[in-house]
Amino acid sequence: MALNTTTSRIDGVIVVYLSGALFFGEESTSLRILGKDLLNKSRQIVLDLGDVTHIDSGGLGTLVALYMSCDSPKLQTRPNTGWCLVE
Repeated sequence: MALNTTTSRIDGVIVVYLSGALFFGEESTSLRILGKDLLNKSRQIVLDLGDVTHIDSGGLGTLVALYMSCDSPKLQTRPNTGWCLVE
């Protein structure tokens, strides 16, 4: 099952809705590319994982890498901004 993403902006926050499976390979690569693109547009991003059916270790690694990218001092404009994971 492929990973599907849709995005919306709510009060200046970008919300990324994920559905399907997040596995190592094409799915994690596409999420990493999307995440880096969105970080250039906003520092406030929410990932909604409510419709994700499976995550393998590669998918989890991608989520951690995106979080770490956002947590980088050169990317943050103020404390406590960045990626949030929503169940």
